[in-house]
Amino acid sequence: AAAFNRMSQELEHLEASRRDLVANVSHELKTPITAIRAHLENLLDGVEQPDPQTLQVMLTQSERLGRLVEQLLDLSKLESGEVALHREEMPLAPVVSQVMSEIDVARSDRGVHLAQDLPADLPPVDADRERVHQVLFNLVDNAVRFTPSGGEVRVQARRNDGSVRISVADTGMGIPPEHLPRLFERFYRVDSARAREDGGTGIGLAIARSVVEAHGGHLDASSELGKGSVFTFDLPIATAAKNRRDP
Repeated sequence: AAAFNRMSQELEHLEASRRDLVANVSHELKTPITAIRAHLENLLDGVEQPDPQTLQVMLTQSERLGRLVEQLLDLSKLESGEVALHREEMPLAPVVSQVMSEIDVARSDRGVHLAQDLPADLPPVDADRERVHQVLFNLVDNAVRFTPSGGEVRVQARRNDGSVRISVADTGMGIPPEHLPRLFERFYRVDSARAREDGGTGIGLAIARSVVEAHGGHLDASSELGKGSVFTFDLPIATAAKNRRDP
């Protein structure tokens, strides 16, 4: 009876998750489509003119729509195991430096200091370079978006037994404890209005979690209100991974 009740609760949870996903996808797709349609109707009626500003708004909405569809497809493939990881022995430092440089350019107006702390003797990891870049970019970009001007986002890496533990810490507003268990759910946002204004789709953390799990790791988050948040994940050290594959 206990097993049956547990199964019933799990099925109910899955059904609720399915309904939420359908509702969220519909809402996220509807928003840019509605905006594009409104501008097209205004252009046809002569209410608006096809000036660069109007066209730029339409282009921005279409890019948001395309980004959302691409991320949904990416997440679906990751969760179903259809994406093959191109793992290689790779040092972390160049990838971290590249991510920090890209975000420093993209978010230069935020006034947030970016720092990295990776020891010179950090061992290389066994991972997919592009996917690690994807995870780091998402975590650092999120941290910068929710850190006020004058704050800091720091990427740190340390050896931890047979893996390298990477953390992305910020001095932002922090995340209320009731939100932490749901952070990695698709379309879940702590601050929906701000995330949408910044172009967030609510899928990035779900993708990051799937990528880390595909490498055999786990993505965790901890936070303290008013002091900031820390996102941590592990990647296998290259030599340790090779030894497991070739006993």
